[in-house]
Amino acid sequence: MYVRDLLVKGAKPVLFLFLLLATSLPACPSAASPEAPFPSYHVVPVNKILWPRIATPSFVIYGQAFDIYVAKTEEMPSEVDWRVSLGSLFSEEYAYSLTKVAQEFISGEGIWRVSAEVAKGVPKGLYNLTLTGGGITLTEPNSVYVFGPEYPTELTMIHFTDTHYGVRRFPTHYNSQKLFRDLVSTINGLRPDVVLHTGDTVDGIVDPAEEEPFLQCYIDLIGLRAPLIMVQGNNDHVAREKGQYYWEKYYGPFYAVVEVGDFLFVLLDSDTGTVSSEQIIWLEEKIETFREKEVKIFMDHHPYYAEEIGYFETGVGFVDVGQNLTEWFDAYEFALSIAGHWHTDDLQEPPQVPMTSIVTNAGTADGEGDYGHYRWLRAGLPDQIECTPTDSLMDFNVTYLQKNDGSSSGVALVAS
Repeated sequence: MYVRDLLVKGAKPVLFLFLLLATSLPACPSAASPEAPFPSYHVVPVNKILWPRIATPSFVIYGQAFDIYVAKTEEMPSEVDWRVSLGSLFSEEYAYSLTKVAQEFISGEGIWRVSAEVAKGVPKGLYNLTLTGGGITLTEPNSVYVFGPEYPTELTMIHFTDTHYGVRRFPTHYNSQKLFRDLVSTINGLRPDVVLHTGDTVDGIVDPAEEEPFLQCYIDLIGLRAPLIMVQGNNDHVAREKGQYYWEKYYGPFYAVVEVGDFLFVLLDSDTGTVSSEQIIWLEEKIETFREKEVKIFMDHHPYYAEEIGYFETGVGFVDVGQNLTEWFDAYEFALSIAGHWHTDDLQEPPQVPMTSIVTNAGTADGEGDYGHYRWLRAGLPDQIECTPTDSLMDFNVTYLQKNDGSSSGVALVAS
Protein backbone atom coordinates (compact mmCIF):
# COMPACT_ATOMS: atom_id res chain seq x y z
CA MET A 1 0.00 0.00 0.00
CA TYR A 2 1.44 3.35 -1.01
CA VAL A 3 2.33 5.77 1.78
CA ARG A 4 0.86 8.74 -0.07
CA ASP A 5 -2.44 6.86 -0.44
CA LEU A 6 -2.45 5.92 3.24
CA LEU A 7 -2.08 9.52 4.33
CA VAL A 8 -4.66 10.82 1.87
CA LYS A 9 -7.21 8.22 2.89
CA GLY A 10 -6.53 8.93 6.56
CA ALA A 11 -7.27 5.38 7.68
CA LYS A 12 -6.94 5.30 11.44
CA PRO A 13 -4.97 2.03 11.67
CA VAL A 14 -2.38 3.32 9.22
CA LEU A 15 -2.05 6.73 10.86
CA PHE A 16 -1.56 4.99 14.17
CA LEU A 17 1.16 2.87 12.59
CA PHE A 18 3.13 5.90 11.46
CA LEU A 19 2.64 7.74 14.74
CA LEU A 20 4.38 4.81 16.35
CA LEU A 21 7.49 5.50 14.31
CA ALA A 22 8.36 8.41 16.56
CA THR A 23 7.93 6.52 19.83
CA SER A 24 10.73 4.88 21.76
CA LEU A 25 10.73 1.12 22.01
CA PRO A 26 10.78 -0.74 25.33
CA ALA A 27 12.67 -3.95 25.71
CA CYS A 28 10.96 -6.95 24.18
CA PRO A 29 8.92 -8.76 26.84
CA SER A 30 10.49 -12.19 26.39
CA ALA A 31 11.27 -14.97 23.96
CA ALA A 32 8.67 -16.26 21.57
CA SER A 33 7.03 -19.60 22.31
CA PRO A 34 8.92 -22.71 21.15
CA GLU A 35 6.55 -23.42 18.26
CA ALA A 36 6.70 -19.87 16.90
CA PRO A 37 8.32 -19.47 13.46
CA PHE A 38 10.75 -16.82 14.74
CA PRO A 39 13.39 -16.51 17.50
CA SER A 40 13.43 -14.02 20.39
CA TYR A 41 13.41 -10.31 19.61
CA HIS A 42 15.74 -7.77 21.22
CA VAL A 43 13.19 -4.93 20.88
CA VAL A 44 9.47 -4.60 20.38
CA PRO A 45 8.69 -3.97 16.69
CA VAL A 46 7.42 -0.55 15.73
CA ASN A 47 3.88 -1.88 15.32
CA LYS A 48 4.11 -4.33 18.29
CA ILE A 49 3.28 -7.26 16.00
CA LEU A 50 5.99 -9.94 16.21
CA TRP A 51 4.61 -12.16 13.44
CA PRO A 52 3.78 -11.91 10.59
CA ARG A 53 5.94 -8.97 9.45
CA ILE A 54 6.59 -7.03 6.25
CA ALA A 55 9.76 -9.11 5.59
CA THR A 56 8.26 -12.42 6.81
CA PRO A 57 4.60 -12.42 5.73
CA SER A 58 1.99 -15.12 6.26
CA PHE A 59 0.64 -16.80 3.11
CA VAL A 60 -2.90 -18.09 3.65
CA ILE A 61 -5.87 -19.72 1.93
CA TYR A 62 -9.57 -19.73 2.75
CA GLY A 63 -10.55 -21.57 5.91
CA GLN A 64 -7.00 -22.22 7.12
CA ALA A 65 -6.01 -20.68 10.46
CA PHE A 66 -2.73 -18.79 10.83
CA ASP A 67 -1.05 -17.49 13.97
CA ILE A 68 -0.40 -13.87 14.89
CA TYR A 69 1.97 -12.92 17.73
CA VAL A 70 1.65 -9.59 19.53
CA ALA A 71 3.99 -8.14 22.16
CA LYS A 72 2.43 -6.70 25.29
CA THR A 73 3.99 -3.44 26.48
CA GLU A 74 3.47 -1.62 29.76
CA GLU A 75 0.84 0.80 28.52
CA MET A 76 -1.35 -2.02 27.17
CA PRO A 77 -4.08 -3.60 29.33
CA SER A 78 -3.50 -7.14 30.56
CA GLU A 79 -6.75 -8.40 29.01
CA VAL A 80 -7.65 -7.62 25.42
CA ASP A 81 -10.28 -9.29 23.25
CA TRP A 82 -8.55 -8.95 19.89
CA ARG A 83 -10.39 -8.53 16.60
CA VAL A 84 -8.50 -9.22 13.39
CA SER A 85 -8.94 -7.76 9.93
CA LEU A 86 -7.14 -7.36 6.61
CA GLY A 87 -7.04 -4.10 4.72
CA SER A 88 -5.94 -2.88 1.31
CA LEU A 89 -6.71 0.22 -0.73
CA PHE A 90 -6.47 -2.03 -3.79
CA SER A 91 -9.30 -4.36 -2.74
CA GLU A 92 -13.01 -3.89 -3.42
CA GLU A 93 -14.12 -3.29 0.18
CA TYR A 94 -10.83 -2.07 1.72
CA ALA A 95 -11.29 -4.02 4.99
CA TYR A 96 -12.21 -7.66 5.61
CA SER A 97 -12.89 -9.08 9.07
CA LEU A 98 -11.30 -12.43 9.89
CA THR A 99 -12.72 -15.18 12.07
CA LYS A 100 -10.80 -15.46 15.33
CA VAL A 101 -10.30 -19.16 16.05
CA ALA A 102 -8.37 -18.87 19.31
CA GLN A 103 -6.52 -16.44 21.53
CA GLU A 104 -4.15 -16.90 24.47
CA PHE A 105 -1.87 -14.68 26.51
CA ILE A 106 1.47 -16.32 27.30
CA SER A 107 2.20 -14.48 30.53
CA GLY A 108 5.73 -15.79 31.03
CA GLU A 109 6.71 -14.41 27.64
CA GLY A 110 4.57 -11.28 27.54
CA ILE A 111 2.96 -12.05 24.18
CA TRP A 112 -0.47 -12.81 22.78
CA ARG A 113 -0.98 -15.54 20.24
CA VAL A 114 -4.09 -15.07 18.13
CA SER A 115 -5.25 -17.60 15.53
CA ALA A 116 -7.48 -16.36 12.73
CA GLU A 117 -8.75 -17.57 9.38
CA VAL A 118 -9.74 -15.90 6.14
CA ALA A 119 -13.29 -16.39 4.89
CA LYS A 120 -14.07 -17.48 1.35
CA GLY A 121 -14.48 -14.53 -0.97
CA VAL A 122 -11.67 -12.27 0.25
CA PRO A 123 -9.94 -11.23 -2.99
CA LYS A 124 -6.52 -12.65 -3.73
CA GLY A 125 -3.76 -10.20 -2.88
CA LEU A 126 -1.49 -8.53 -0.36
CA TYR A 127 -2.94 -6.99 2.81
CA ASN A 128 -2.12 -5.01 5.90
CA LEU A 129 -2.89 -6.94 9.08
CA THR A 130 -4.79 -5.01 11.78
CA LEU A 131 -5.64 -6.03 15.34
CA THR A 132 -8.02 -3.96 17.43
CA GLY A 133 -9.17 -4.30 21.04
CA GLY A 134 -9.04 -2.57 24.41
CA GLY A 135 -8.84 0.81 22.73
CA ILE A 136 -5.74 -0.30 20.79
CA THR A 137 -5.20 -0.52 17.04
CA LEU A 138 -2.07 -2.24 15.68
CA THR A 139 -1.27 -2.56 11.97
CA GLU A 140 1.58 -4.37 10.25
CA PRO A 141 1.72 -3.42 6.53
CA ASN A 142 2.07 -5.92 3.68
CA SER A 143 2.18 -8.85 6.08
CA VAL A 144 -0.56 -11.22 4.86
CA TYR A 145 -0.98 -12.59 1.35
CA VAL A 146 -4.24 -14.35 0.46
CA PHE A 147 -4.01 -16.93 -2.33
CA GLY A 148 -7.71 -17.77 -2.33
CA PRO A 149 -9.07 -21.34 -2.26
CA GLU A 150 -5.74 -23.13 -2.68
CA TYR A 151 -1.98 -22.70 -2.70
CA PRO A 152 -0.22 -22.52 -6.08
CA THR A 153 1.88 -25.36 -7.46
CA GLU A 154 4.26 -22.82 -9.01
CA LEU A 155 5.73 -19.57 -7.70
CA THR A 156 7.06 -16.78 -9.88
CA MET A 157 9.63 -14.73 -7.95
CA ILE A 158 11.74 -11.64 -8.48
CA HIS A 159 15.06 -11.50 -6.62
CA PHE A 160 16.96 -8.31 -5.86
CA THR A 161 19.72 -7.64 -3.37
CA ASP A 162 22.51 -5.32 -2.16
CA THR A 163 20.47 -2.18 -2.70
CA HIS A 164 22.54 -0.18 -0.15
CA TYR A 165 19.75 2.30 0.51
CA GLY A 166 21.26 5.45 2.04
CA VAL A 167 20.09 8.91 3.04
CA ARG A 168 23.34 10.87 3.41
CA ARG A 169 24.12 13.55 0.86
CA PHE A 170 26.27 11.36 -1.34
CA PRO A 171 25.68 10.79 -5.07
CA THR A 172 25.76 7.03 -4.42
CA HIS A 173 23.00 7.31 -1.83
CA TYR A 174 20.87 9.47 -4.11
CA ASN A 175 21.30 6.96 -6.91
CA SER A 176 20.59 3.97 -4.65
CA GLN A 177 17.34 5.56 -3.45
CA LYS A 178 16.20 6.27 -7.00
CA LEU A 179 17.13 2.76 -8.12
CA PHE A 180 15.30 1.25 -5.16
CA ARG A 181 12.11 3.15 -5.95
CA ASP A 182 12.33 2.27 -9.63
CA LEU A 183 12.76 -1.39 -8.70
CA VAL A 184 9.66 -1.25 -6.49
CA SER A 185 7.65 0.35 -9.32
CA THR A 186 8.92 -2.14 -11.89
CA ILE A 187 8.21 -5.13 -9.65
CA ASN A 188 4.69 -3.81 -9.10
CA GLY A 189 4.20 -3.75 -12.86
CA LEU A 190 5.51 -7.29 -13.32
CA ARG A 191 3.45 -8.73 -10.42
CA PRO A 192 5.45 -11.76 -9.25
CA ASP A 193 3.98 -14.06 -6.60
CA VAL A 194 6.86 -13.35 -4.21
CA VAL A 195 9.74 -10.86 -3.99
CA LEU A 196 13.06 -11.98 -2.45
CA HIS A 197 15.79 -9.72 -1.06
CA THR A 198 19.07 -11.18 0.22
CA GLY A 199 20.48 -8.36 2.31
CA ASP A 200 22.52 -5.17 2.39
CA THR A 201 19.16 -3.53 2.16
CA VAL A 202 20.61 -0.29 3.54
CA ASP A 203 24.12 1.12 3.47
CA GLY A 204 26.13 0.72 6.67
CA ILE A 205 25.33 3.43 9.21
CA VAL A 206 28.01 5.65 10.76
CA ASP A 207 26.35 6.69 14.01
CA PRO A 208 24.16 4.53 16.30
CA ALA A 209 21.40 7.15 16.04
CA GLU A 210 21.33 6.87 12.23
CA GLU A 211 17.94 5.24 11.97
CA GLU A 212 16.74 7.17 8.94
CA PRO A 213 17.85 4.77 6.17
CA PHE A 214 15.96 1.90 7.81
CA LEU A 215 12.86 4.06 8.22
CA GLN A 216 12.89 5.51 4.70
CA CYS A 217 13.58 2.14 3.11
CA TYR A 218 10.70 0.70 5.15
CA ILE A 219 8.36 3.40 3.87
CA ASP A 220 9.38 2.65 0.27
CA LEU A 221 8.91 -1.09 0.83
CA ILE A 222 5.32 -0.47 1.93
CA GLY A 223 4.76 0.54 -1.69
CA LEU A 224 5.42 -3.02 -2.91
CA ARG A 225 2.33 -4.75 -4.27
CA ALA A 226 3.82 -8.24 -3.93
CA PRO A 227 4.78 -10.02 -0.69
CA LEU A 228 8.42 -9.68 0.35
CA ILE A 229 10.72 -12.22 2.01
CA MET A 230 13.97 -10.61 3.14
CA VAL A 231 17.16 -11.44 5.06
CA GLN A 232 19.76 -9.18 6.66
CA GLY A 233 23.17 -8.43 5.12
CA ASN A 234 26.45 -7.26 6.64
CA ASN A 235 25.65 -3.58 5.94
CA ASP A 236 22.32 -3.98 7.73
CA HIS A 237 24.17 -5.66 10.60
CA VAL A 238 26.32 -2.57 11.24
CA ALA A 239 23.43 -1.10 13.27
CA ARG A 240 23.38 -4.19 15.47
CA GLU A 241 27.11 -3.87 16.05
CA LYS A 242 26.40 -0.36 17.32
CA GLY A 243 23.75 -1.65 19.73
CA GLN A 244 20.69 -0.83 17.62
CA TYR A 245 18.10 -3.33 16.41
CA TYR A 246 16.55 -1.35 13.57
CA TRP A 247 16.10 -4.50 11.48
CA GLU A 248 13.83 -6.06 14.11
CA LYS A 249 12.10 -2.73 14.69
CA TYR A 250 11.02 -2.20 11.08
CA TYR A 251 11.36 -5.41 9.04
CA GLY A 252 11.25 -8.67 10.96
CA PRO A 253 13.23 -11.20 12.98
CA PHE A 254 16.91 -11.80 12.22
CA TYR A 255 16.19 -15.37 11.07
CA ALA A 256 13.04 -17.39 10.49
CA VAL A 257 11.19 -19.89 8.32
CA VAL A 258 8.37 -18.84 5.99
CA GLU A 259 5.79 -21.28 4.59
CA VAL A 260 4.11 -20.80 1.23
CA GLY A 261 1.98 -23.91 0.83
CA ASP A 262 4.35 -26.71 -0.17
CA PHE A 263 7.25 -24.25 -0.46
CA LEU A 264 9.51 -23.47 2.51
CA PHE A 265 11.89 -20.50 2.73
CA VAL A 266 14.67 -20.84 5.32
CA LEU A 267 16.17 -17.47 6.28
CA LEU A 268 19.67 -17.44 7.78
CA ASP A 269 21.21 -14.35 9.38
CA SER A 270 24.84 -14.48 8.24
CA ASP A 271 25.48 -10.86 9.40
CA THR A 272 29.24 -10.25 8.88
CA GLY A 273 30.05 -13.95 8.74
CA THR A 274 29.08 -14.75 12.33
CA VAL A 275 26.40 -17.43 12.58
CA SER A 276 25.73 -18.59 16.14
CA SER A 277 25.35 -22.22 17.10
CA GLU A 278 21.96 -21.29 18.63
CA GLN A 279 20.73 -20.12 15.24
CA ILE A 280 21.88 -23.34 13.57
CA ILE A 281 20.10 -25.46 16.20
CA TRP A 282 16.91 -23.38 15.97
CA LEU A 283 16.76 -23.48 12.17
CA GLU A 284 17.50 -27.19 11.98
CA GLU A 285 14.60 -27.91 14.35
CA LYS A 286 12.30 -25.86 12.13
CA ILE A 287 13.49 -27.57 8.95
CA GLU A 288 12.86 -30.94 10.55
CA THR A 289 9.35 -29.80 11.49
CA PHE A 290 8.70 -28.90 7.85
CA ARG A 291 10.57 -31.85 6.36
CA GLU A 292 7.60 -32.77 4.14
CA LYS A 293 7.56 -29.48 2.25
CA GLU A 294 8.26 -30.31 -1.39
CA VAL A 295 10.42 -27.32 -2.37
CA LYS A 296 12.88 -25.86 0.13
CA ILE A 297 14.68 -22.61 -0.64
CA PHE A 298 17.59 -21.24 1.42
CA MET A 299 18.26 -17.50 1.67
CA ASP A 300 21.19 -15.69 3.26
CA HIS A 301 23.50 -12.84 2.34
CA HIS A 302 26.88 -14.61 2.02
CA PRO A 303 27.46 -17.38 -0.55
CA TYR A 304 27.79 -20.21 1.97
CA TYR A 305 30.12 -22.41 -0.10
CA ALA A 306 32.77 -19.74 -0.68
CA GLU A 307 32.59 -17.58 2.47
CA GLU A 308 33.63 -18.46 6.00
CA ILE A 309 30.55 -18.21 8.18
CA GLY A 310 30.39 -19.56 11.69
CA TYR A 311 31.06 -18.76 15.35
CA PHE A 312 33.89 -18.65 17.85
CA GLU A 313 33.95 -21.22 20.63
CA THR A 314 36.14 -20.91 23.72
CA GLY A 315 39.06 -23.31 23.55
CA VAL A 316 38.18 -24.32 19.99
CA GLY A 317 38.38 -21.14 17.93
CA PHE A 318 36.36 -20.47 14.81
CA VAL A 319 33.77 -23.13 13.98
CA ASP A 320 32.66 -23.05 10.33
CA VAL A 321 28.97 -23.90 9.90
CA GLY A 322 29.27 -24.45 6.15
CA GLN A 323 29.26 -28.19 6.72
CA ASN A 324 26.05 -27.92 8.73
CA LEU A 325 24.40 -26.13 5.84
CA THR A 326 25.68 -28.64 3.29
CA GLU A 327 24.26 -31.46 5.39
CA TRP A 328 20.88 -29.72 5.56
CA PHE A 329 20.75 -29.20 1.83
CA ASP A 330 21.60 -32.83 1.21
CA ALA A 331 19.44 -34.45 3.90
CA TYR A 332 16.37 -32.30 3.32
CA GLU A 333 16.78 -32.03 -0.46
CA PHE A 334 16.88 -28.26 -0.85
CA ALA A 335 16.19 -27.05 -4.37
CA LEU A 336 17.71 -23.57 -4.36
CA SER A 337 20.19 -21.36 -2.50
CA ILE A 338 20.01 -17.58 -3.00
CA ALA A 339 22.63 -15.06 -1.83
CA GLY A 340 24.06 -11.64 -2.63
CA HIS A 341 27.10 -9.84 -1.19
CA TRP A 342 29.49 -10.21 -4.13
CA HIS A 343 27.76 -7.78 -6.57
CA THR A 344 28.45 -10.29 -9.32
CA ASP A 345 26.26 -12.67 -11.26
CA ASP A 346 26.89 -16.35 -10.67
CA LEU A 347 24.59 -19.27 -11.35
CA GLN A 348 26.01 -22.68 -10.59
CA GLU A 349 25.65 -25.99 -8.83
CA PRO A 350 27.53 -25.65 -5.54
CA PRO A 351 30.03 -28.30 -4.42
CA GLN A 352 28.75 -31.46 -2.72
CA VAL A 353 25.04 -30.72 -3.12
CA PRO A 354 22.90 -31.23 -6.27
CA MET A 355 21.00 -27.94 -6.10
CA THR A 356 20.94 -24.61 -7.92
CA SER A 357 22.79 -21.74 -6.28
CA ILE A 358 22.43 -18.10 -7.27
CA VAL A 359 24.74 -15.27 -6.31
CA THR A 360 23.45 -12.26 -8.15
CA ASN A 361 24.05 -8.58 -8.72
CA ALA A 362 20.29 -8.07 -9.00
CA GLY A 363 19.50 -4.70 -7.50
CA THR A 364 22.98 -3.20 -7.54
CA ALA A 365 24.15 -0.44 -9.85
CA ASP A 366 27.83 -0.94 -10.60
CA GLY A 367 29.63 1.16 -13.15
CA GLU A 368 28.75 3.72 -15.81
CA GLY A 369 25.71 2.81 -17.82
CA ASP A 370 24.80 -0.02 -15.44
CA TYR A 371 21.57 1.01 -13.78
CA GLY A 372 20.83 -2.08 -11.71
CA HIS A 373 19.22 -5.44 -12.15
CA TYR A 374 16.62 -7.92 -11.04
CA ARG A 375 16.27 -11.63 -11.68
CA TRP A 376 13.20 -13.71 -12.49
CA LEU A 377 12.92 -17.09 -10.79
CA ARG A 378 10.30 -19.79 -11.09
CA ALA A 379 9.85 -22.66 -8.65
CA GLY A 380 7.40 -25.47 -9.36
CA LEU A 381 6.30 -28.72 -7.79
CA PRO A 382 8.00 -31.05 -7.49
CA ASP A 383 11.41 -29.46 -7.09
CA GLN A 384 11.62 -27.51 -10.37
CA ILE A 385 13.73 -24.37 -10.53
CA GLU A 386 14.08 -22.02 -13.51
CA CYS A 387 16.26 -18.89 -13.52
CA THR A 388 16.27 -16.05 -16.03
CA PRO A 389 19.67 -14.32 -16.38
CA THR A 390 19.75 -10.86 -14.88
CA ASP A 391 19.64 -7.80 -17.12
CA SER A 392 19.68 -4.05 -16.64
CA LEU A 393 16.55 -2.53 -15.17
CA MET A 394 16.58 0.04 -17.96
CA ASP A 395 16.71 -2.36 -20.89
CA PHE A 396 15.20 -5.63 -19.65
CA ASN A 397 11.72 -6.69 -20.75
CA VAL A 398 9.62 -3.65 -19.88
CA THR A 399 8.54 -0.56 -21.82
CA TYR A 400 7.91 2.60 -19.79
CA LEU A 401 4.81 4.62 -20.73
CA GLN A 402 6.12 7.89 -19.32
CA LYS A 403 9.49 9.39 -18.44
CA ASN A 404 11.35 7.24 -15.94
CA ASP A 405 13.36 10.13 -14.53
CA GLY A 406 11.79 10.68 -11.12
CA SER A 407 9.38 13.35 -12.34
CA SER A 408 6.38 11.04 -11.85
CA SER A 409 5.16 9.72 -8.50
CA GLY A 410 4.28 6.39 -10.11
CA VAL A 411 5.21 4.30 -13.11
CA ALA A 412 3.27 2.65 -15.93
CA LEU A 413 4.89 -0.02 -18.05
CA VAL A 414 4.24 -2.89 -20.39
CA ALA A 415 6.03 -6.22 -19.89
CA SER A 416 7.19 -7.91 -23.07
